[in-house]
Amino acid sequence: MLPIIQRYILEAIKGFDTIPEERKRALHQIISYVKKKSDANHTPELLYICMRNFRMSHFGQIWGSVAATYYGFPHVKTYSGGIQATVFDLGSIRIIETIGFIVKQTDNTPNPLYTIQFGDSDIHITCFSKKYDANENPAQGFCVIMMCREAEAALTHIDGAEVWVSTLYNEFKPSDSTDDLDDRYLESIKEIATECLYVFSRLSQ
Repeated sequence: MLPIIQRYILEAIKGFDTIPEERKRALHQIISYVKKKSDANHTPELLYICMRNFRMSHFGQIWGSVAATYYGFPHVKTYSGGIQATVFDLGSIRIIETIGFIVKQTDNTPNPLYTIQFGDSDIHITCFSKKYDANENPAQGFCVIMMCREAEAALTHIDGAEVWVSTLYNEFKPSDSTDDLDDRYLESIKEIATECLYVFSRLSQ
């Protein structure tokens, strides 16, 4: 894993005690799902969903994968999707590069694919905006992790979902200034990173 990402992880881990008990109860549903699948020698698949697969769900997919790798669960697969497909937000990409991820755009389509590297060249994931039921996402036995209120209000059922978890985060406002947005990005990423790391830290005990 990249040293700069390892340092970020060590800082995020310090925030475990700040996670409210209500949030921990939701996170323990993910823990139980991953443990059950792993014990049965099945692949745990986590599908993070926000309204437009624009930023929050990508943050979840990325940090879910990083946390699983860091704590020794490389068999866990993470995905993201939205009620609508748009693009992966450029502001989000800029901020994750600031944190230390290596981001490469792999095509020039209107909805580009990006590889997000956090270790050796083979330790990466691919991100692009897609609907929750896109072919690239799991179809059966997966865990849905809802990340925003708008998406949760619009979507109450997905065929094939085995577990449904609500971990809602505060969304950004269009009126936020650029400086405010950068701060909000960093706060949101830190919160999501901390909670993803918490999940896999408990699985490693």
